[in-house]
Amino acid sequence: MLNESAVKRVRARMPAPTDADHAEGVRFGQALGNRHGITGVVDASVGAWHARVHRGLAADDALTVRVAATARVDPAEETADALARVSTLRNESAGLAMLKVHSAKFFIDGVFENRTTTMLADYSDAAGGNAPPLFAPSRYRTCLRPSIRRGSRFPVM
Repeated sequence: MLNESAVKRVRARMPAPTDADHAEGVRFGQALGNRHGITGVVDASVGAWHARVHRGLAADDALTVRVAATARVDPAEETADALARVSTLRNESAGLAMLKVHSAKFFIDGVFENRTTTMLADYSDAAGGNAPPLFAPSRYRTCLRPSIRRGSRFPVM
């Protein structure tokens, strides 16, 4: 099993999957879900290629589960760029019966396993310490306030 930083190094050396590869994966996954009565899913971290593949399948009537999606906002993105990208993804899914990009997702921190979780108090083990949040509080305000005024919803994790 690879941790987050190792996964990035391995992916950098792999051939990039195509939209057809991703569509095949979606078809496989939704067929498995359909066999078990699953008719809808939440895709909790959508990027442009996810949405493009889902829209393509929806256009071909090949999307057999309803997909409610959140667009991930990367800490490195400029606020205006992130808001424009999320708005574009939402608009591109408007009117599609089987796909809706309904919100943006901000990750405050990482996970316990690799000590990237931001704790209220330092870790209690011998190493101690704490992880900084991925977004500074001021950054949340500049990203969230304008979009909340426009009626957007934002899962913060």
